[in-house]
Amino acid sequence: MRAGFHTARLVVLAVLLSLLLVWVAKSPSRACVGRTIYIGYYEGEPEQEIMASLLTIFVDERTGTSVKRVALKDRKQGFDFLKRNKVSILVEYPGRILEHFGKGENPSLKAAEFDALRSEIGAELKAVFLVEPGFDNRAGGGPEGAYLGKAHIILSKKALSVFPAMPRLLKKLSGRVDNGAMSHFIKNFNDGPPDRGTRTFLKKSKLI
Repeated sequence: MRAGFHTARLVVLAVLLSLLLVWVAKSPSRACVGRTIYIGYYEGEPEQEIMASLLTIFVDERTGTSVKRVALKDRKQGFDFLKRNKVSILVEYPGRILEHFGKGENPSLKAAEFDALRSEIGAELKAVFLVEPGFDNRAGGGPEGAYLGKAHIILSKKALSVFPAMPRLLKKLSGRVDNGAMSHFIKNFNDGPPDRGTRTFLKKSKLI
């Protein structure tokens, strides 16, 4: 009787251990601990600083990994750093990407133009295009004039190999930062660092 009870207890413990291992394997927070994610942004561009703040807090809270922000002086440096994995994540408008790579005569574009070149540009950048947070340059943070398309979150392929669960995590931001939300952030941008506002937004949206 005692031997049967002991065997049953071992079976239960084995099942619980298996379930725990499955949970750990699927949990982004466990996959990222002990490494660093670098978020690139362009100083002086409100939507860039706002998204860097939002992504820093979001990734840190959801994964427990170290997150650092990297200030970039221009697009040339930004895309170079992404290609070399000196930044892990960038947020950028398709129009700016096409303009940089000389794929269009001007920054204005149709969505289909960018979609057709996404793989080619991704290979050149050694990066993958993930989700669209939802805002575009008409939210008030970008320059007036040509429509640049909806911003994309871009992840370096090197970072993807280190953080394979990151696309699934960042997908939770898809469509959550629309023009209304970004306009609100930009309106308060000059009041001080955006961290308090972005943290409040993430909490109210139940993203952290």
